[in-house]
Amino acid sequence: MNTLMKTLPTSLGLTSSITSINLQGYVRLHPRESSWEGLASIIPSVISLGLVGYPLVNTGIVGGRDLFGKIKNQTEYIDTELYLRWLEVIIFMPVVEFAELPGLNDLDVIKVAKRLLKVRNEHFVEKMKQALLEPEDTLIVRPMWWRQNESEAYQIEDQFMIGNDIVVAPIIHKGKTERDIYLPDGWWKDEILAQVIRGGKRIKKYQIPLDKVAIFFRTEPSSPPSSTASTLK
Repeated sequence: MNTLMKTLPTSLGLTSSITSINLQGYVRLHPRESSWEGLASIIPSVISLGLVGYPLVNTGIVGGRDLFGKIKNQTEYIDTELYLRWLEVIIFMPVVEFAELPGLNDLDVIKVAKRLLKVRNEHFVEKMKQALLEPEDTLIVRPMWWRQNESEAYQIEDQFMIGNDIVVAPIIHKGKTERDIYLPDGWWKDEILAQVIRGGKRIKKYQIPLDKVAIFFRTEPSSPPSSTASTLK
């Protein structure tokens, strides 16, 4: 298989892989159930695969393996909350896969999907390309502790970094619209609030509406420093 893949000009997808680290291709996660537990398992799984040498991961279709099967069988309606929160995680992964039009033509869901795809194209795709050109042991989707000395970073499994300059903190639990967010040292541009804040601490009870995902870009401090730094606890 190694010989075959080396002769192909484009990336392939694999559902299993042995002795194929550093070959051009992505690994596909075992299909996740369309549940909040399935969603919560994605970030740790992608990071774990990256740590053992597989940075290009396809997490499967947005919404989980059986979401649209239920719809077609008329057994359940689409869970819009789960679908949107799932999309807000997958949109920052190396591969995004849709089985149907977002939200089965739900115009509100399509609107959110278009906005998130624009963010992906503007900020993530180029960062992924840069990461692929770095040394072989460099991850694309990185744990919060990747280049941090803070012990607190090792305890975080529900947010991640893209390269060293983007922090993504999605909601992955049903009914939640707020969460605590850990930011590494430095200054960060908050995309939801459009403010520059200082990292190195946690933001308590950060509000994230259903159609938003918390994203922070490393930046330079404003002058004078933003008053929002006082909200960090």
